[in-house]
Amino acid sequence: MQRVIPKWLWTMSLFAFGLVLLSSTKILEPLGIKVPALRLASSAASVAILALSAFFASHARYSPWRIVWRTAPALNRWLFPDLNGVWVGTARSNWAAIERLRSAASENTAMNLEDLFELELKPSPIVIQIKCTVFGIRIVSYQSNTDSKSCAMSTGIERDERSDSYDLTYTYRQENPTRAITDSEDHIGAAVLQFEYADLTTAKGNYWTKRCWQDGRNTAGNIELKKISDNSDLSMSELSQYLVA
Repeated sequence: MQRVIPKWLWTMSLFAFGLVLLSSTKILEPLGIKVPALRLASSAASVAILALSAFFASHARYSPWRIVWRTAPALNRWLFPDLNGVWVGTARSNWAAIERLRSAASENTAMNLEDLFELELKPSPIVIQIKCTVFGIRIVSYQSNTDSKSCAMSTGIERDERSDSYDLTYTYRQENPTRAITDSEDHIGAAVLQFEYADLTTAKGNYWTKRCWQDGRNTAGNIELKKISDNSDLSMSELSQYLVA
């Protein structure tokens, strides 16, 4: 994960690694075993990397690190969060305002801009599946209003100590198989989701898209999510069942 693991942990890990390396050299010397420091460091580093990879590499529900994190939930705050699972909720867009503006433009009629602030955001059920380890994050989402699928292209997560939360930011590409004739086949977007330390089963945030930007129809809105499953290995058909209109 990017910018999540505290600096003090990296510092302590490097310090501990140095102590182990120094101790190993001192232990081997009385035994008459001479191992070049560089070779010893290389071997120790290789063992450490393999151990960390075996412990953290998998996002599966019963992977070693996820079992430990469920046993000691405080690690979600001290080290990094386990966000793996299925999240369902609602994405609300500014589409109503866009339609009102287009209607006024096409009919060449005057419109009070203050009326736009009174329009309700258009809701759409959404389901998101997150797969994460200490080495990376993958995100896919589905929405029922356009039967669309989105896949994250880049992800990042960092701490926000001011609000006691994690901020998950990502860019994504969305495909619209059942789009309207005036809609784009696919588009790029970005989102920011906030997960509070006190409750990592809910999330909220905002999103923006490049959808039909040439004629001013690029949408934006907010997202509210609730975690309903720790399983992050569901198929597309299984995920779509969580979409309730």
